[in-house]
Amino acid sequence: MYAVIGAGPMGLATARNLSKQGLPFVGYELNGDVGGLWDIDNPHSTMYETAHLISSKRMTEFREFPMDERVATYPHHAELKRYFQDYARHFGLYDHYQFHTRVMSVTPEGDGWRVTVEQDGEQSSRYFDGVLIASGTLHTPNRPALPGHFDGEILHAREYRDPSLFQDKRVLIVGCGNSACDMAVDAVHQA
Repeated sequence: MYAVIGAGPMGLATARNLSKQGLPFVGYELNGDVGGLWDIDNPHSTMYETAHLISSKRMTEFREFPMDERVATYPHHAELKRYFQDYARHFGLYDHYQFHTRVMSVTPEGDGWRVTVEQDGEQSSRYFDGVLIASGTLHTPNRPALPGHFDGEILHAREYRDPSLFQDKRVLIVGCGNSACDMAVDAVHQA
């Protein structure tokens, strides 16, 4: 028996591959649905209202489950959330996941692992032959210490949701990743 931690794109791909190999598994997801960061309703998501996929749907989709023709070439985050939900339904992955479940610890035990989880305030643990971790890299903001003093508002990209936040403000965006570039475009129209 294997444990899969996370139900975002990588967790779902991992779960699907275990399923195809006939390997039993249990999935644990902190949120109430699949999709990971692509689920803007997930309180741990880094998604914002104007976000779109930066690679085409054909370069991103699971080969065995193409995106619908009606989906935009560069899908909006809501289309991706639906796609991951449809994928999980189509391959029966929902049946393997425990949602609203926080993994508290993963510790070696014998030839396997002891996974302790918390669900509805109750803790339980279970032994697994292997643990596959797909909890995402953007869950916790990295806020480097900066010298000096600043009295204005400082936000991490994880806290950004809507361009109206920039309305009539002077804005400095630090970073040049995909999210920073998207936010700069949003700010141009508002700030």
